[in-house]
Amino acid sequence: MEVNALVVGHVEPAAALTSALVEAGLDAQLHAGTGTAADRNVTALAASMLELEARLVGETPALAVAVGFGDAPLALTLGAAKLGIPVVVWVEQDRPAADEAERAEARIMVQLANVDAGPVGAGVQVHEAAKRIRDWADEHLVPGS
Repeated sequence: MEVNALVVGHVEPAAALTSALVEAGLDAQLHAGTGTAADRNVTALAASMLELEARLVGETPALAVAVGFGDAPLALTLGAAKLGIPVVVWVEQDRPAADEAERAEARIMVQLANVDAGPVGAGVQVHEAAKRIRDWADEHLVPGS
């Protein structure tokens, strides 16, 4: 089954997961987030929400994959949940949050997620996350979505 996924997050882990998802047979597209935790503000989050909601509406992916924390992954999670698109989160839940904003992001993203792909990592963790996402898609999504 071909599944279209939009992957959003910080460049390195999101790019690695996008590649692993393609290897696993999904049609995964990367939208790399920009900025750092210090750059977070309501205006930047609003801009990310508008940009990503337009992309979600225009491309109608079967899955939205949020990688890590920050404005772009949070905006993707909120927009996809609003539009009824299943959300996958791949976040570092076991590490202490950097600040209160990151703790809030974690609570929101995990609560809205349909699937937790496990802890962010490199190497084998990327392929394990891709396999968990692929297995969930095979079980829960309609063929051709």
